Order: sequence, then structure tokens, then C-alpha cells
Amino acid sequence: MKTETRALNRDAIKYIAIIAMTLNHVASVFMKPGTWLYESFTDIGYMTAIIMCYFLADGYHYTHSKDSYCRRLLIFAAISQIPFNLALGVFSLNILFTLLICFAIIWVIENVSGSTQRNLFVTGLTVLSVIGDWGIFAAIFTIIFERRRGNKGQYQILISFCYCALVFGLFEYLDLSGNYGYIAAIPHVIFETLPLVAAGLMMEFLYNGRKSDRNQTFNKWFFYVYYPTHLLVLAGIKALMG
Repeated sequence: MKTETRALNRDAIKYIAIIAMTLNHVASVFMKPGTWLYESFTDIGYMTAIIMCYFLADGYHYTHSKDSYCRRLLIFAAISQIPFNLALGVFSLNILFTLLICFAIIWVIENVSGSTQRNLFVTGLTVLSVIGDWGIFAAIFTIIFERRRGNKGQYQILISFCYCALVFGLFEYLDLSGNYGYIAAIPHVIFETLPLVAAGLMMEFLYNGRKSDRNQTFNKWFFYVYYPTHLLVLAGIKALMG
């Protein structure tokens, strides 16, 4: 299918990712774990991080200023941290800090000469990423996307997403099998990884590779502003509800 005939541009996919993320956060803040609705909202939200990592790995090579890109991530990561902690009740760094580390990983892959030194830096940054939301997964996703960037074979985007889903699924299986048992954990892992595969299908068959032709400035800043704003709103509602 030619990209010109595909329905979704980059901004449309980012809006889909934002909706999925919001559902995940609503579940985390207001819903009872173990219920069908909680699990559904949580799992749907899993597609957001992998989409963010894909666009980070892709956008890194097209941005007009890597310094400005890095600075935006840092500023809005700092702004978002307290709302993130208040809303979700966790003490890790928010996803924008994690993406900043992922940005650094791509920079190292591109700029550090010598495979031993480069691998040491990438490994160190990957380990460092565990202090952030989506931690090591986002780092691994970014490395997969960056390493496979430029592959021209058929379905390469979908294959990259499936690799990411496989890594995520294996980690989740090891974690959940301790709670549910080796067999009972399998359907839970399947439902958790399906949104990552669905994101890959969307990117492979519906993404046209372009930005929206309208409201480019609004779209660019909305994604940064929405993250701390929605967390602050959720934290406020949570406080009012006691």
C-alpha cells in the first residue's frame, strides 16, 4: 500500500497514543486492580510508550535542532515530575525523563566511535533508565528501532514492533508467572502484548509518514503540555475524592 493512501499522519497517531495513555492513567488512579475494565484500560495504554519510542528514534534524525529537542524533553520532564508522583502515587521518574535517556542512547549509537566504548555507554544508559517510567523497556525499544532503522524489506516496521512486543512479553511472563502460575500467566501476557502489536500494525499499514498539514505549532506543543496537565487534573480529582 502506498503511503499516500494511508489514513493516519504522525499527529493523528500521537493523539491516539495520548488517548491510550490517558485511559491507562485513569485506570491506575481510579480503578480497582483485577477488574475487567481496569485490565482493559491498562493494557490499551501499553501502546503509548512504544509509539513514543518509535517517533523518538525516527524524529531524532529529522529534527532541525537536537539541542532544542533535548531541552524540550528536559523542561517538560521537570514540569511533569510532581504531577506524575501525585497522580500515580509512584516515586520513579516520569516517561519524559525516560525518553531523554533514550535520546541519549541514540546519540551515543550515532556519535561514539569504537564498539566497546559505545556498547558500554548504551548498556549504562539502559541500566540507568530503570529509574524512569517504562524504564528498561523504553530503552530496549529505542535500541531495536534505531538498530533496525533503514531496513528496506517488507513489513520492517511491523517486525520491529513485534521484536519489542516479544521482549516485553518475555519480561512480563517471567514477572506474572510467579503470581498466576506458568500456564495461567499466558493469557495475561497475550492481552498485555497485543496493544504493542496493534501499534505496529497501525504504523505499518495506516501511517503515511507525514505530519499534519494544519496546526503544526499547536500539535507540536500540545503533546508536551498535555502530559503534565492531565496528570495535574488527575491528581486534583484524586485529592478531592480523598
